[in-house]
Amino acid sequence: MSHLRYLGNALEIARRVGANVDAVDGILAGIPVYENPRLRRTFGRARRILNRDERTLRFSIELHSAVMADAEELLDTFAHELAHVGEWNDGHGRKWAALARRLGGTGKATATREQSKRIGIPERQRRARRIVATCERCGLELWRARALPSGRVYSHRGCGGRFESR
Repeated sequence: MSHLRYLGNALEIARRVGANVDAVDGILAGIPVYENPRLRRTFGRARRILNRDERTLRFSIELHSAVMADAEELLDTFAHELAHVGEWNDGHGRKWAALARRLGGTGKATATREQSKRIGIPERQRRARRIVATCERCGLELWRARALPSGRVYSHRGCGGRFESR
């Protein structure tokens, strides 16, 4: 992918940012780390790539460009994503959080608005809501950001009437 800039393997990056490399034994050298300017609202991303032909599993880590300028956020984000590689099936569970902390991160699942503002990642914009349907019996208006999927009948739990799409 041409928009990704290769930063090095995870072992090199871990040493550069001061992560505790003893927490993950031997898996770091084969994991490429990229800077991804196209990430919009996330500080980083761990990716799992399954090669069906060879039946192998590979990982890569992508970091938001804005994170690169802040040493504290870089360490926390790198530890966060590396913990996903180490505990892939745990999501943001206890094992994942413990590994993220051992690596030198905070072990928190998401960044705060203040952190995003500080490094220049835009806040997520909510879509404008509008009336998408009206109950034919009681007149209740259903407000949503997206239209209701077509081809289905929706009923109002409160009065039993049907919703008519607008």
